[in-house]
Amino acid sequence: IGVGTFKTAHRGHLTLIHLQPDGLEKVPNSLVAAKRMYRKRTKKADSNSTVVSRYPPADEYASTLQEANLLYWGSSIMGFTYSFILHFISKTAEKPPFDIPDLRFVHAGVAVSHEQVAENNVVTASLILRTYLLEVFIDMETEDFVKFIHNGNAVPLLQPDDLLYSFAESLCFT
Repeated sequence: IGVGTFKTAHRGHLTLIHLQPDGLEKVPNSLVAAKRMYRKRTKKADSNSTVVSRYPPADEYASTLQEANLLYWGSSIMGFTYSFILHFISKTAEKPPFDIPDLRFVHAGVAVSHEQVAENNVVTASLILRTYLLEVFIDMETEDFVKFIHNGNAVPLLQPDDLLYSFAESLCFT
């Protein structure tokens, strides 16, 4: 899919045996964005392409869990915020004089690829090979999606002349 500030994104499929009532996906074979952290990106001397240097597996695992934890907390805080707003709207006879935007965090999860280590034909441990942050796949051509804030720092991704720019600025401020 592409290379971002600190993650690469690839198309993937999430195959679930036990379906969950909510969360990342509810169907047995879902298209997802499989993302991997990287340490740095360097430009190849002989072309315009870039090469990414990956973290060692243990560091990639820790970084991915930290990113997933941030998404979890952000999603939870947003859920609490909307619950609070809707609770107070339900208590009043009048609707607010402004539209309340319908924002959402992308549902995500972590997938770990590992290899079992056996001694004397007995599995004694496993080695982490790769760690992926799995996110719901958003088809930018068919879905109405706006990414307001840059991942690497809290600045708007929208241009100042965009109609939603002031909203993006307010999200960065809060």
